Amino acid sequence: MDIHNCVMKITQRRAVNEIEEALRSMLSFLHDAWTLQINDSCNSLAFADYRDTIVKFCKTLSRDDLTRFVEMVEEAITDIRSNVIPPLVLLTLAMNVHRLFHQKKIKNARM
Repeated sequence: MDIHNCVMKITQRRAVNEIEEALRSMLSFLHDAWTLQINDSCNSLAFADYRDTIVKFCKTLSRDDLTRFVEMVEEAITDIRSNVIPPLVLLTLAMNVHRLFHQKKIKNARM
């Protein structure tokens, strides 16, 4: 329910183009994460000021997980451009991301 309330607050105050831009920023962050997974000494990052945060984030996801995350965000952008209702798009994205991290947590706990 907290996710739903958060999504509703975000979408009530933002235009569709602002939501799409936020999703594109998320893709840039994920691209930086992908870059650092491949080459941890890379210095050309879109979010260079957040390098430490990105490094920590990289440790939580495998390349396959990161690829799936990128696909989910790209799908959300496509849905936004296809005039799908923004709260529905963001709620679906949030639930899918939650599921990805939750499955990862369960998998790690079993090891």
